[in-house]
Amino acid sequence: MIFQKSIKGKIRKWESGDWCRGNIVFGYKKIDGDLVINKQESKWVKRIFTKFSDGKSLEKIRDYLN
Repeated sequence: MIFQKSIKGKIRKWESGDWCRGNIVFGYKKIDGDLVINKQESKWVKRIFTKFSDGKSLEKIRDYLN
């Protein structure tokens, strides 16, 4: 099963900390093939998670960011 081999290989790469292609999510950047934290963007990610964990709704967080 080629499909299963492909998926298992991607899972192994992910578990070992390798980047498995695709879009790079907000808060990270790619350097030399590895994903590293983008310090400028990560502060916004932390603020969003803090607001959410404090019970703020997604609408309130969106308004805060605008």
